[in-house]
Amino acid sequence: MKIIGKLVNVEAKGVGKIEAYDPEMFRMNTSITRTDSGAGACEIIFVEDLIILKKGNPLFHIVFQGSIYGLVVWFVYNLVRFIFFP
Repeated sequence: MKIIGKLVNVEAKGVGKIEAYDPEMFRMNTSITRTDSGAGACEIIFVEDLIILKKGNPLFHIVFQGSIYGLVVWFVYNLVRFIFFP
């Protein structure tokens, strides 16, 4: 996956009922180096475009879809068994 965007700083004003411990303004600054750590070491990205470079494994998709259908069949089977064969 490829993300296209810009590093941004975030600033937001508190809305609604503000409690004593809530700040009126909320600020987060993006990191501009790759070697920093700790609080404030996160990159905040304003995403402008997202490109999928490679499709996922189709086998997992088929297994997932089959498990959903299998779950429905299992539920109907148990419902019929419960109603007609108590």
